[in-house]
Amino acid sequence: MGLFDTIEFPNPIKCKECGTEITSTQTKMFENILNHYNVGDILPKYVVTGILKETVYCSHKKSRKKGSWDAEIYIVVWNNIFIDVKEEYEQAEKRLRTFSHADLFLLYRELYNKRNEFRYKFNALKSWTENYIEYENMSEEEKKELLKEKHSLINYHMRRFAKKMIETEYPLDVFLEELENREGYDISFIF
Repeated sequence: MGLFDTIEFPNPIKCKECGTEITSTQTKMFENILNHYNVGDILPKYVVTGILKETVYCSHKKSRKKGSWDAEIYIVVWNNIFIDVKEEYEQAEKRLRTFSHADLFLLYRELYNKRNEFRYKFNALKSWTENYIEYENMSEEEKKELLKEKHSLINYHMRRFAKKMIETEYPLDVFLEELENREGYDISFIF
């Protein structure tokens, strides 16, 4: 079997026999180093623009049917950018013919927003972890003193953090839930 890469589909492909939604497939067409490729990613190797044929597989685990199902899919590539997956060759051809710079702009605008959302969450988690380490390294007297200082702006952020540490049994879980449920900032105005 060896190493392979994974192609994540922009939309699931349904198995024609059991209805299972297939969200990805493995391929040996690229670097074969366990990379995952999503729409918008630049593909390695020599494909510049075109359509690549690959196979999806379903073992019917959910439906407990015997046998398996294989079907051809078509990976659409425009200037080495993975732009879509289609079940029919004609659909793939049409997508390739009609893909334009405007589509590319919209695609990367969405990816840019996802990247910024990830950066925000990563930096927030990094900051929380640094605060947690600082808080855990404090003595009990320092922790009590920190909670008493009501008017000091110097320790305002750490005081808020310390209160949250005291208020909940699992502060990291609470923080991660807040982070996941927070409304995202609209940064689309940048484009």
